[in-house]
Amino acid sequence: MAIAYTGGTSHYLSVAGTTDTISYTAGSGSNRGMVFFGFTNSISGNVMTSITYAGNSATKVASYNITGNQWMTVWRLENVTSGTNNIVATCSASTDFETHCLEYTDANQTNLSDATPTNNTGSGSVVASITTSTDNCWLVSCGRSTSSGPLAAGSGTTRRNLGSIMSSGDSNGAKTPAGAHSMTWTGTSNCYSLLLALKPALSPTSNTSFLLQYIAQQ
Repeated sequence: MAIAYTGGTSHYLSVAGTTDTISYTAGSGSNRGMVFFGFTNSISGNVMTSITYAGNSATKVASYNITGNQWMTVWRLENVTSGTNNIVATCSASTDFETHCLEYTDANQTNLSDATPTNNTGSGSVVASITTSTDNCWLVSCGRSTSSGPLAAGSGTTRRNLGSIMSSGDSNGAKTPAGAHSMTWTGTSNCYSLLLALKPALSPTSNTSFLLQYIAQQ
């Protein structure tokens, strides 16, 4: 089965605090995973310390100091709990901050992140590029302009969440073959993006092939 987008949400905590709780109902389907993006603006630095869903902790994959006190972070969560539960984002210092969630089916359940997430900058627009190592990955990213906030979707980009601070979205399709791929955000002035490649779940055929190779080597 191929990766598919099933839903998402975002919330901006405009009054400075350390915790933001967002109710979200996970979709149905197999091999569900979530990608989270966080934005903080604090003199204390990169202060977003955790994101959980239904009490399960997401793993921080990468951080990006886009300018001054402003940071973007990306997180991954596999084996997503079904039903309506809370997303809880926590910071180590009081600040205004924003949290985005994007949910997918048929994502890899061991580690849904393929390759190393990339930081991208541009003026007026930003081309978020990455080199995947697995066939049929999706690209998932957030975008922000320091002068105008959330970016608009450009070439190869479907915006899923329009926040107060940033946008988040994906490639709305698999990237094949593995290699260099990109998605574009557009805005004004200095634009920034943080990009993750979402790795698909192993198909039964892939699992069988791996098992046969393993047995042959014994």
